[in-house]
Amino acid sequence: MWFLMPPQIPGLKKYAQQTGMEVILNGNTLEGGLDQYISMVVEKTIAGNHPLYTDFPNMANSSELTSYWGFPGYRPTVTYGDLSFGAVHKKK
Repeated sequence: MWFLMPPQIPGLKKYAQQTGMEVILNGNTLEGGLDQYISMVVEKTIAGNHPLYTDFPNMANSSELTSYWGFPGYRPTVTYGDLSFGAVHKKK
C-alpha cells in the first residue's frame, strides 16, 4: 500500500540536486557508504519506476521513513505500509 504526501523534508530534494546524489543513504548501516550508494543506484536502475508513481523507483527501502510526533515537519512522501510477497506452496 502506498501513501503519497507532498514532500515534507525541508532541504532534502535541494541537497540531492546540489550534490548530484541519486539516492540518499541510510545512516545506520555497517557497509561502506560508497558500496551502499552503488548498490542502491544499481537496484534502483534495475527496478525501474513504479507503474503508478513514476517519480519513485519500484522498490521498497530497507528502513522506511515514518511520521513521528516529535518531528512535526518531517513526513515521508511515500510509505509502503505492510508488505506481502506471496506464500510458499508445495509442488504437486
